[in-house]
Amino acid sequence: MQSVVSRLFGAFAAAAIALAAGAASAVAQGSDPAAAIIVLDGSGSMWARLDGDSKQAKFYLARDALKASLGQVKGDVRIGFAAFGHRRQGDCSDVQVAMPPENQDGRERLTGLIDKHNPRGRSPLTATLKEAAKALPKGSGPRSLILVHDDLDNCSQDPCAALADLRAAHPGVVVHAIGLGLKGDDAQRLQCLVKPTGGRLIDVQAASAVNAAIDEVMKLASATTVAPAAPAATRQPTADARPAATVRPAAAVATTSPPVAGQRLALRKDGPSAVRLATLLSAGQSPIARDVRWSIKAATGAAEPLSAIGQDISVPLAAGAHVVEVRDGIAPVKFVAINVAASGETAVDVVLDAALVRARYPADVAAAGRIQFFEGDLSRPAAVLSAGELAAGIAVPPGPWIARLGDGIATHNVPFEARPGATIDLGNTWPFSRLTIAVTGAAKQSRFPATVILFEDDPDAPRGRREIKRSTAGGTMVVAPGTYAVVVRQGSIEARDRVALTAGASVQRTVTVAAARLTLASRLPGAGAAADGNEPVAYRLERLDVVPPDVITTNRRLAELDVPAGRYRIEARHGLVNARATREVTLAAGQTANVTFDQQAGLLRLVGPAGVADLLWELRDESGHPLWSTAQIAPVATLQAGRYLVRLDYRGRKLERRLDLRAGEVRTLDIKD
Repeated sequence: MQSVVSRLFGAFAAAAIALAAGAASAVAQGSDPAAAIIVLDGSGSMWARLDGDSKQAKFYLARDALKASLGQVKGDVRIGFAAFGHRRQGDCSDVQVAMPPENQDGRERLTGLIDKHNPRGRSPLTATLKEAAKALPKGSGPRSLILVHDDLDNCSQDPCAALADLRAAHPGVVVHAIGLGLKGDDAQRLQCLVKPTGGRLIDVQAASAVNAAIDEVMKLASATTVAPAAPAATRQPTADARPAATVRPAAAVATTSPPVAGQRLALRKDGPSAVRLATLLSAGQSPIARDVRWSIKAATGAAEPLSAIGQDISVPLAAGAHVVEVRDGIAPVKFVAINVAASGETAVDVVLDAALVRARYPADVAAAGRIQFFEGDLSRPAAVLSAGELAAGIAVPPGPWIARLGDGIATHNVPFEARPGATIDLGNTWPFSRLTIAVTGAAKQSRFPATVILFEDDPDAPRGRREIKRSTAGGTMVVAPGTYAVVVRQGSIEARDRVALTAGASVQRTVTVAAARLTLASRLPGAGAAADGNEPVAYRLERLDVVPPDVITTNRRLAELDVPAGRYRIEARHGLVNARATREVTLAAGQTANVTFDQQAGLLRLVGPAGVADLLWELRDESGHPLWSTAQIAPVATLQAGRYLVRLDYRGRKLERRLDLRAGEVRTLDIKD
């Protein structure tokens, strides 16, 4: 079997021939230059990788390949840019034609747009193709759309059904598609959009083939001859012709086929009297394929009503007049008057005039998921059901409806039209993601609990991101698909991670805070410890294992800090002069450490002449360098052990005394004339 790369090399030769022929035709006919619009996927799944064979996300592979390929496109070929899902999360209207097709003069701007592209949202692929087709310039030259994506439309639209709209916007449009790691038969499904236009679809499953695939399609789109449209007989069937089971789960799909196939049991014509109870969505259909609740009461008398649960069931019942009540889904309760024959079974078919709405979600979603139904618009709530209740389907009255999946920060609205007898399938994939965050390395005895904060990109929010959820316990969060920033914060410490979530995914991440708990104290030895009063204490922590070094300061005498794990030089300054001590410590993640500094210092009290208020004290070290000055009458200072010169200046007089202060000593120096 040929590999993807070998098929691409073969296609290069064909493309080169097409280019040569196209160039000759262009010279002869003088047709206007080719024009193409790149349509780039901005859904959150673009942050995933291609089968783990690359260190880069699909988004980076596509971005780099597009920029490289642009350098090979001739200057007169006009290239534009469109994107979807790149600005807002969970928004199916996030469609943007950022740049109409321009020639070589616009390549720098185009490259800048590709560089700024940031996947974060859903995949309104169909709507973007329609808007891009409208932006193609008129003229006789080739017109192409180049779709680079990794999934089909998940905004309840069928891209194949959009072919007529694309051709109406530009009759000669050719659609090329590059699928990055498409799943299952998704590539085959999209052929109905590509082949009828004469375009190419390349399903890329290896990172090494991305550049070649994009380069090939860019060359085809920039050829100067118009590719002939495929004949109508070769067109692929659209989604309307496919079985409902193949339609993407996010769409609400209606079918008028009966919900149950096969023959009903014949009525028993003799024997004890009974009723055969069945509910139909509309007249002429088979019974609905799941149990419903029945209540039967005699038309006269006070007898207790009979209750039954089932579908197309036989219930023994006395002959005579009765009233049958049936409850099914959110359809109105039906009351039917019947007359039971004296023998055999009497058929009671209750026509609900309703649609059947169903969904088959995974077991964990069915147990915990919630679906709220609104009648007409979001101002008219009708019912809240568990996701599991939709496995067999529920009856819904005719009219426009909105099914809101999820709750809290993760919601998704699916509008649909309920018609009597139709079956509405909401799909089998829950359009949300589960993100489980475990935190390690947090300081266990901290006053500050480790807090998990989830942010989403938002260009309109401060610093370009918006907080959507926080939790002090981590755990599991249900969110819409997209790209998120995870921040774990403990005090002043932060650890960060980034995660891309796809619909139905369950992702577990462990974030290591690498925090340590540090308690700092400073004390004087001996008599100084007892005499120490309210002298200020300040600490300076310099982290040595990062460049540039991080610095943390605090002026609490007994400091309790949460700091990142690492190696630190800590300086404790006791008092306002020169008493200080230094230690180096290494802190491991989760460690609690107590560091006490025993200062080699003493206390000095200064006393001047009695009754004199106009004093100026100055303290110098033994080399004569000034250390401290004050105008206090009786100041107290904590000093490093050593020799000092004390000067007193008052009323034009200058007095000096020399001092030798020992560690732990409390010294009073009385200076008088």
